[in-house]
Amino acid sequence: MVERRRQELKRGFALYAFSAFYPFALLLALTLSLPACVSQGSSEAQVSGLNEQEASSAAPAVDNTRWQAMWLVAGAQPPPDLPAALVAARLERASSALDMVAELIEGEEAESFRDAQRALFLDEQTPDLLWCAAARASAALGQDELASVFAANLESSRPARRVAAAEALYRLRGVWFEGSAEAMEQLAASPPPSQEHLQNLESTKAHLREYATDLYALDKARAAEALSESDPMLRVLAARALSQVFARSDSEGGFDPERARAALLQRLEIEDHPEPLFAIVSALVEQLGPTEICTHDARSFSAALHARAARCDVTLIAPVAHGLARMPLDPELPSRDELGVPDACSMALAAETLEELLVKWLQPSRLVDADSLASALRSLETLFERPLLASSKPALSGVLLDAIEDSARTPSVRTGAARALALVGRPEDLPRLAAALEEAPTDVAYELVATITKLVEEVEVSSESAISARDALVGMLSRDEASLRRRALSLLATAPLAPLAETTDARLFLLVLEQDLPKEDSETLLELLSRRRAPELAEALLKSSAFARLADPTSGTAGLLAVALGRLAAGDGPRTFSAASGLMESAGDVDRVQRLRNALALHAALPEAAAESLQAEEHRTIVAWTLELREAAGSLVGVTSETVPITFLERLIDVHLVQCAGDSDRARWAHPTALLLADLFDAMQFEAADPARGPFVGRTTGNFERALGHARSTPEGEDDLLVLRDRARFNVASGNIYQALSDYRDVVSRESELRSERGQATSVLGLTDLRRAAALAADGNISGSTEVPSAVDLSLALIFREAWSSESKGVRLEDLDALVDRAKLSDADRVRVLPLFVGLPVEGIDPADAELPVDAPWLGLETDPEQLASLRTLLGELEVPLPIDSAPEDSIEPLPEPSEDGAEEDSSEVPERRS
Repeated sequence: MVERRRQELKRGFALYAFSAFYPFALLLALTLSLPACVSQGSSEAQVSGLNEQEASSAAPAVDNTRWQAMWLVAGAQPPPDLPAALVAARLERASSALDMVAELIEGEEAESFRDAQRALFLDEQTPDLLWCAAARASAALGQDELASVFAANLESSRPARRVAAAEALYRLRGVWFEGSAEAMEQLAASPPPSQEHLQNLESTKAHLREYATDLYALDKARAAEALSESDPMLRVLAARALSQVFARSDSEGGFDPERARAALLQRLEIEDHPEPLFAIVSALVEQLGPTEICTHDARSFSAALHARAARCDVTLIAPVAHGLARMPLDPELPSRDELGVPDACSMALAAETLEELLVKWLQPSRLVDADSLASALRSLETLFERPLLASSKPALSGVLLDAIEDSARTPSVRTGAARALALVGRPEDLPRLAAALEEAPTDVAYELVATITKLVEEVEVSSESAISARDALVGMLSRDEASLRRRALSLLATAPLAPLAETTDARLFLLVLEQDLPKEDSETLLELLSRRRAPELAEALLKSSAFARLADPTSGTAGLLAVALGRLAAGDGPRTFSAASGLMESAGDVDRVQRLRNALALHAALPEAAAESLQAEEHRTIVAWTLELREAAGSLVGVTSETVPITFLERLIDVHLVQCAGDSDRARWAHPTALLLADLFDAMQFEAADPARGPFVGRTTGNFERALGHARSTPEGEDDLLVLRDRARFNVASGNIYQALSDYRDVVSRESELRSERGQATSVLGLTDLRRAAALAADGNISGSTEVPSAVDLSLALIFREAWSSESKGVRLEDLDALVDRAKLSDADRVRVLPLFVGLPVEGIDPADAELPVDAPWLGLETDPEQLASLRTLLGELEVPLPIDSAPEDSIEPLPEPSEDGAEEDSSEVPERRS
């Protein structure tokens, strides 16, 4: 099957080859049979285009500099490894330049322009790059009068001109000519083909290349022969096909890797077109691999590539540099042996060769394609990223610096030189780089920042080079380009540059911070500032016009601002308090909880002595912030990195509260002390047998008693209901259930009296408090008395709260379920709870048609069929009477009275709830 496909492709290839050249052969035959009115002399004059007299008079007299840049753009040939997006951009730019050339050829300056064009092609001093670009552009415009000039250069001593001349003739005549004699003969014998004919030839050639791809894939011998084809694209396809041989473990039709390698190496030595050369180099690099061990095959490749590098012209810089940087090399071998003979396998020799290549072509006097130079610079980076022995490269550093400083260079070359200099540069280059950075365009400056950062890492901070680098990087902070500013900031914030950044005047950072910066830039600047230990900077930051923006909770920088202020204050108590006050006052009540955390975090980080040094009013403010955060957020989580800030709680109790109260005002501060002690009790998680547990509970309970007495005896004192609520919560946590329920009863009964007397509807108890108290009473079988409420009492208080109706339907149904479960144990409680279900729609009646009571606690649940069914089940449970032999209500044992020392009872002695 494969052999049959091979034969079919061979026949197809021959057919398309004939069809590609048949129209031209027919045209040639018709031309030879033209009437005798077209004389040989006139044909020669038409073909030659320029005679010796014209050439001698035109060459020295015309200046080409006016149109040099336009020729270079119009005839640019992107290097083979240029990304596709850039290739498209280059071709679009070339198309625009070609339109300009076309206008000049036919415009007012046509005669001057054509004279300059003739002089360009005849002057031996014309740079090869310009000659080649002008040849490609002239051919693209169909200037067939120059065909004889191109034909004469098919055997030029300059390979670049030979290649460009062949390409130009192909564009003009649709044929790849190999020799001047053959070209002259055919040019003299036939007039220029029409544009339509050329397009047909190109289309046929494209089909031929498609068939060639398949043919070469199946017939590697044919591919090896195709390395000598006149069409460079066919040579590219042949090289790619031969590279496939290396991927196979068995030989294909007798064509093994050794033959493929030999064919590629043979062509490598003479290939002058950049695209086939790049394909050959890439095939050999891929086959030999990026190994650091140079085998015999790799040595042959390296030797051939070094030979090509020695005679590398302007068009071959990119493929030659690509191979030098990536071919298999040994990093341990010296560049030359004891007799001075170069070793092709030496990585050091490859580095020397590539350096010499770049030093040669980076000279300002050289006219070189910018994309090719940029490609060679990328290859240099690749080589120096390999395990290359370190060596000084002053010549290379010098030309790279020159290229960076040369504003006439394209950005791609300048950025490539900057990246390469990061690998081969020296600290003494820093002043020149810093000067170049000031006026560099954005993309060049972006790379220069990274290069300067790399070179400055090992420089003494106080040296002139380091100071130049520092000033250059800091100078970038005032640039308008956000990406460049962020690049400089991020590098200044890295660990290697930290000492250098700390030598920068912090006022510069503050000035930059006052700009309208993105969040990321502001964060980096704050990080740079926070590395200082300068209390005066904390004050300066507070007074900065940027403070309000940074402290705004919506900016995303408020947290880092607090950290920076704390570090800048460096343990200074008053300045830390001033910074915390600034944070609290910056944004009113917006996101006050987070600002409370940030402010308290500053004080939590203070040393003990600094915390003690604060004034009494400052201690009171810190305690007030703490209580506000505790009330708003429910805890002090987030103030420190600890899940529960135990150390800060201890400081609040033992330092800040002590300084607030003194010896004469302890009762006034007893309630805050009790609250924080309760928090500390939760955080400490005492074991039941811990001897410290009892005294801690006693201390906390004592502060609650003192606070309750102060609240009841002092008109301006705190509401005693708040103290009772907080004591109830602590008693729950400490296991003193009986006292907790007693406190809850007192709050509920007092609030009921106030509601009756004053119409006061608010309550200090939250729904969670009532729900927890009811559960405790139920679990403890509390039947209710003048001392403590029953579980039903507390459940009823819960569902009659106005806020309860806003709970979710699922929570409300659970609370009603709990209420019924507790009430059905007593006939008296059944009587109290049954009226709550009056008006519940019975089965068979659509709830939408029923007349519902306006104050029923279940209102809204009846709209859901499943919840309505649950409500009916609860009502049924209430309507079922108690069993006759059930125990009387007074047989339910209450919890034992608390012990005199305030310690809680053992929970194991709590009687089980009756079923």
